[in-house]
Amino acid sequence: MESAAKRQQGATFGVYAVILAVYFVIPDMGYIAPSLSAIAEQYGVDAGSASYLSTIVSLTQIVSALICGLIAGKLVSRKLLLSIAVTGMAVFGVMPVFFSPAAVPFWVLMVDRAVFGLFLGFLQPIIFAFVANVFSDENKRANGYGIGNVAFNVGAVFASSVGGICVGIGWNTAFWLYAIGLVVLVFVIVFYKEPLVKMDDESKSEKARITPLAWFYTSIIFVAMVLDYPFFTVFISALIDHGVCDGVMGGQLLSLFTLVGIVVAAIFGLLFKNLRMKTLPVACLLCAIGLAVIFLGIAVTKSLPVVVVGVCIIAFGHMAITAGVPHYVSITCTPAVASAALAYTAMAMNLGGFVSSPYVQLVTSIEGSGDYAVVFLVSAVLMLVFAFVVNTVVGKKRGGKDVEVR
Repeated sequence: MESAAKRQQGATFGVYAVILAVYFVIPDMGYIAPSLSAIAEQYGVDAGSASYLSTIVSLTQIVSALICGLIAGKLVSRKLLLSIAVTGMAVFGVMPVFFSPAAVPFWVLMVDRAVFGLFLGFLQPIIFAFVANVFSDENKRANGYGIGNVAFNVGAVFASSVGGICVGIGWNTAFWLYAIGLVVLVFVIVFYKEPLVKMDDESKSEKARITPLAWFYTSIIFVAMVLDYPFFTVFISALIDHGVCDGVMGGQLLSLFTLVGIVVAAIFGLLFKNLRMKTLPVACLLCAIGLAVIFLGIAVTKSLPVVVVGVCIIAFGHMAITAGVPHYVSITCTPAVASAALAYTAMAMNLGGFVSSPYVQLVTSIEGSGDYAVVFLVSAVLMLVFAFVVNTVVGKKRGGKDVEVR
């Protein structure tokens, strides 16, 4: 018979295998990003219309995150739901490979991407809850979320780099990459085990609710996405408009953001251990500083080195928020409601990314000249104010109880 130690070692390997595999494919909506121009050409649509092949995925992910909070672990086991999700993601992700623009209209491709987003949207809330339930120790849980975000960023780099190679082969070649979901399915079937969470009396009570502090943490990731996400959408345009650098160098700066994010995710457990409840206020402050430095580098000094410094600072802060918010939500709720709370957290992330577009439009319309650099200044001011709000709120005693796993 296996010793308890060996069983624990096996469980630990399986836990991390699932975390790494699922986190790696979460950003796979970006596989076709380098191909959007080619897709637009094939279907005879403009670039704006083709961009909806990405944004519609974000919208449907919000719907599935909400559904996940209602049924995961209650009506359907998380393992079954995750298995269905990665299978559906793979099937509907690969399906456009067999589409012919002459026979399949563009709206069918849009519908396919919408359904793909519905399946993809289950992954984030389920893996958030998995990490929360499987690690009873807060420091180990912080490491779990950090390691997961390392895999997420590696997956994002894979999406942009390999997706770029695929578009050189054919306009629809990148869709084959979604078959990687079948590999994830194998990991889920072999290694995923439903965490054995011991519910206390409060958790079993029908009156168990998501704590106000957990809702506040969820709002942090929403605000961070709204204010920080313009870095991914209008940053390069601002660089070019102000003559700081060309688009190629701008793309390298986006890669720098990802690389810094990988480092921060890897050390998030150490950050939490040392900063504890001050991690998120510090992260918000760093985002504010990074945004301000980016504005300074683009619009004032027109200095690429200054912009590089700003990118590193905002990358540090934003990744600490991305890895930190699910962790803090999980430790401020009872096990009975943690899964639903984490599903809302995933929904807030996607909603914040979507809202960032009208936010940019609002700022530039008020400013009048269409200068995207101003967006970074406004975001810096708003994030600075928000950092003080976060620091004040998290200073209060946190609600809920920690997850206890046997």
